[in-house]
Amino acid sequence: SLERGDLINESFRKIAEEEKIFFAWINGIGAIDNIEVGYFDVISKKYQKKAFNNNESYELLSLNGNVTYKDGKPLVHNHLTFSDSKYDVFGGLRGQKT
Repeated sequence: SLERGDLINESFRKIAEEEKIFFAWINGIGAIDNIEVGYFDVISKKYQKKAFNNNESYELLSLNGNVTYKDGKPLVHNHLTFSDSKYDVFGGLRGQKT
């Protein structure tokens, strides 16, 4: 399990590298804060990023992804959905936050 403040993508990347894991599925639930997600715009072929850094914790409803290798290094790719205290739900491609 990860501790509060751990970087999600970096933590999974480090585990894959240390344990020599070449492919893995990732899933998770729990609490999350300091979030960055991305949305891929198919027209511009670029990611639009949005940060949720308002000192609020969110309920992590779903974290799904995988670990593969690219250019000889682990590549972590995951998506998440999370909700706030008003029960609004957000989601996207996981950026490198805690």
